[in-house]
Amino acid sequence: MEKYSKWRDPGTGIHPFLPIKGRVREGGVISFLSWIFSLVFGSVLSVFRIGLISIVFAFMLLLSVVVGIIPVPILKRLLKRLVEGTCARLILLLMGFWSISTKQTYLSKQQKQAGGENLQVKSGDIIIANHTSYVDILYLSFRFSPVFTATPNSWPDLPPKGVVEPLSLHQALYDSISEQPHSEKAISVSKIIKDAQNNDSGPVVIFPEGATSNGLTLLDPIPVFDSQDLVSGFDTSRVHVIGFKYENENFSPTFTVGNFFIHLFRLCSQFSNQLQVRYLASANIPPLPLDGSSPTKKKSEDLGEWGDVLVRNLASILQIRRAKLNAMDKRDFLNYWYGHQQLYSDSKKQN
Repeated sequence: MEKYSKWRDPGTGIHPFLPIKGRVREGGVISFLSWIFSLVFGSVLSVFRIGLISIVFAFMLLLSVVVGIIPVPILKRLLKRLVEGTCARLILLLMGFWSISTKQTYLSKQQKQAGGENLQVKSGDIIIANHTSYVDILYLSFRFSPVFTATPNSWPDLPPKGVVEPLSLHQALYDSISEQPHSEKAISVSKIIKDAQNNDSGPVVIFPEGATSNGLTLLDPIPVFDSQDLVSGFDTSRVHVIGFKYENENFSPTFTVGNFFIHLFRLCSQFSNQLQVRYLASANIPPLPLDGSSPTKKKSEDLGEWGDVLVRNLASILQIRRAKLNAMDKRDFLNYWYGHQQLYSDSKKQN
């Protein structure tokens, strides 16, 4: 679409914000009848699924409120894992994600030959991930019941460093759909990590891109680790990198812009959907400082460079390239998209 060419990444030639198109349907009578059958069957299936999803989601939110008032951290964490893990996986099943492929990925063959490892994630650990859909949130909730965060995506001059905004599960889901501006309520990453450790709240999820993309590239990250507060006591062994990749032939589960309800309807109309989750092996988490000097001499600049290397490794396990566009570019794109849609709607009403 030429009218959106302003937001085509100059380095890769990829447009990271536009929805991914499915394959073109072949012609012929059989193909047409197959399409009609899929349309009718898919519509009925989607209505049935969305009804059940609404019930399960409401039940999960209700139980989450009850669990949230429990004063004992260990019991609270246990019940939270039970509720969110069960309900989130059930919602994913109703969406058509029957099985989710998980793979531990190494950046070199030598490391892979050394043998696999078990992923152990504890409260206060950091999970770095790309963000392409509200489905990401459901998977992370099912797998880890984490503390979600929103990376600042709006700033007057330079992006803020070392801060994120903590979100609950329902806030994270809403944010992945609406992409509200975040900057004023952001607090230091180090404080959120300490609170998660002290309260046994789960790992802390950070989306360094600060916005959703269509998964064809990684947006330029926000410097969430470039902070003096993180220099003291920062443990790189408690950092995990996860990549989400969706396979699609007709309709993509990635959601960057548009009407959420239409997207959910079309997603649920497909009998099955495919999600691949790739975990970066801990051997590929770089040490600090990057130059190999004494850890006692690390600076906030070192953490900023280290975070950039993590994002580079994330792009490697997803086998995609990094873009020069960032979260502010996504906000400009959203303003244009919805502004254009509103102008179009107004012109149709006048006619």
